[in-house]
Amino acid sequence: MGFEHTTKTRYWLIKHIGANIRGGTKIENTGANIHGGRKIEHTGANIFSGRKIEHKGANIFGGRKLPKLPLFLIALLFLCFAPYSRVLSEPSPVQIRFSHVDGANTPRGWGALEFAKRINRAMEGKIEIEVFSDGVLYNDNQAIEAVAMGALEMAAPSSDKFKGFVPGLQLFDIPFLFNDINSVHKAIDAGIGRKIKELFEQRAMGITLLGFWDNSFKQFTCNTNALQTPLDFKDLKLIIGDSEILQAQINAFGAYGYQTEYSKVYEMLERGIMDGQEDSACNIYNFNYNKVQRYLTFSNHGYMGYLVIINQNFWKSLPWTMRKQMTAILKDVTAEVREKAIDLEKRYKLMLRDYAELNSSFEIVDLSQEEKRVFRESAKETEKMFYDIVPEEWIKRIRDCQ
Repeated sequence: MGFEHTTKTRYWLIKHIGANIRGGTKIENTGANIHGGRKIEHTGANIFSGRKIEHKGANIFGGRKLPKLPLFLIALLFLCFAPYSRVLSEPSPVQIRFSHVDGANTPRGWGALEFAKRINRAMEGKIEIEVFSDGVLYNDNQAIEAVAMGALEMAAPSSDKFKGFVPGLQLFDIPFLFNDINSVHKAIDAGIGRKIKELFEQRAMGITLLGFWDNSFKQFTCNTNALQTPLDFKDLKLIIGDSEILQAQINAFGAYGYQTEYSKVYEMLERGIMDGQEDSACNIYNFNYNKVQRYLTFSNHGYMGYLVIINQNFWKSLPWTMRKQMTAILKDVTAEVREKAIDLEKRYKLMLRDYAELNSSFEIVDLSQEEKRVFRESAKETEKMFYDIVPEEWIKRIRDCQ
């Protein structure tokens, strides 16, 4: 249907070809805008039903054609907004906070930084680990609670801090159980490490144990006499770690064990309130215990280590492929942490020997294998008292593989 009005009338030329305005079939308006008086072409649309409409050459309501932007301005706008569009289109990386209390030059400090560096590089922005060292976020005890509650993702506390959660970890406190650091690694890698990880899951603490990092062995210092046999401990007052097994063993040697804060150890030794203590060669040197003690026994009687932990729910929320990759990287870093811990202990032992050569008031005793065997035999009766805490099977397996 079509109709025409001449230019003398108040309407302009309008053609309706092949369409019913309300029916929704193709409509073509050529030559005029019914309302604005300018040319508009509508192709393939139903004005009332809202299907596709193509507007050519004009703004339907404003009646004016939009201006064309210069090419250089379009390019400038693209460069300005492209980075933001990328951020909006890509998912944010998973954030992991890793807390510990050591400096960067320690095995634990180096391990945390190296693990973070390798994960951040390998994950290509999917995971970002930030390390908080020197206890700036939490001390060891606080970190354990924070990881359990989900307030912190990862930490590497000392293994002896878990005795209230996983008593079996007092395995490492049994005096003279391990001949050397290789014996510790064999025990951890040969199955006892897996058993300890299972204990964490069974305790339902909200913590997953990922790995074991070395610190070093503990040594004895004393101000009254050299500690070379169990009889040398009689009536001594010693500062020791907070462990039921260690306490019982020291008592069996005839000595008295006490616990105190690190900040008070030096003063108590200097003033003679305590006769001696146990600690790593690194701490003995750095805290100047060698300056207020006459005798140092390189006994290697107890292992000091760290546990790399992560919040259980957070760990399980990560895709399996991510967990597999993180586990593999942690295994590689752990091997290097072990080497660095061995090197660090050797270096501090050498520094203590150098100090002894220059100071006649400080003497070092090295226990022979036979002397260690005597200590080990004297400890066996005490061990039996704690089979409900540390399985006898674990102790037997360690002794068999040495």
